[in-house]
Amino acid sequence: MDAVRLSMPDAVRQWVEQTCGPFEIVEQRSAATRIQTKKATVWVKRYRSGRAWAQSERAFGIVVPSLARSGVAVPERLAQQRSLKVRLLHEVPGRPVTLDDPPEVFAQAARVLARIHRIPCAQEALSLGEAMAQRATAWAVRPGAPPVGQAIVDWVVAHREALDALRVWCHRDYLPQNWLFHHGALGLLDFEHTRPDHPLVDWVRLEAWPWSEAQRAAFVEVLGEPDADALRGNLAIYGLATWVWARDRRDVDLTAVGRRALERAGFPP
Repeated sequence: MDAVRLSMPDAVRQWVEQTCGPFEIVEQRSAATRIQTKKATVWVKRYRSGRAWAQSERAFGIVVPSLARSGVAVPERLAQQRSLKVRLLHEVPGRPVTLDDPPEVFAQAARVLARIHRIPCAQEALSLGEAMAQRATAWAVRPGAPPVGQAIVDWVVAHREALDALRVWCHRDYLPQNWLFHHGALGLLDFEHTRPDHPLVDWVRLEAWPWSEAQRAAFVEVLGEPDADALRGNLAIYGLATWVWARDRRDVDLTAVGRRALERAGFPP
């Protein structure tokens, strides 16, 4: 039980015990803990900020049920404690996808992403092109931003019309580690970043990771080839944000992802 006390705040541990009885920790991750109760395997998901909690709450109210109705395996809420920003979730069966998986798995991921984009989404008064220009500017002035940051801002501002689009629901952490493959079907995890955004926001995360030409081609076959300027702008902003965020936390692996995104966008840091 010492491991439980060390890996989980007392208030969270007490609430989990009150909700589902005695448990043992099976697996520990940064913000998610897999536990075994007498009845089931459950995930304890903790949210680091009020914003992440609010975004996930919206996603569990709109996006997650819509995906479930279409047959996509997604987490089911068992209980939640708003003041602690903690949620208990049923375990979704399957194994995380890797970059070694065949193109057909990536085609399935593209079909799931297309379902997410089709979920009705409210628009905002601020155009998406203007919003992305503001986003680029905000990251370019952050401490640790690369000198190329201003060039990215200038390019995005000059190409606001190309970057404009209708907002769609986006997962915003759409990477193989959050896809679960089980009996030939794809499930999806981790909705704390989910919100309306540019249709290519999820695509560029994959562009910045080393997926193969065949895996990318499978995505293109389902979703179509994206507009080159829209892709470049999204990739540049993602690379800039990732670079700043990762270097601030001295995350070497994620810094490399940011560098790759910037290089692929034509803005090497």
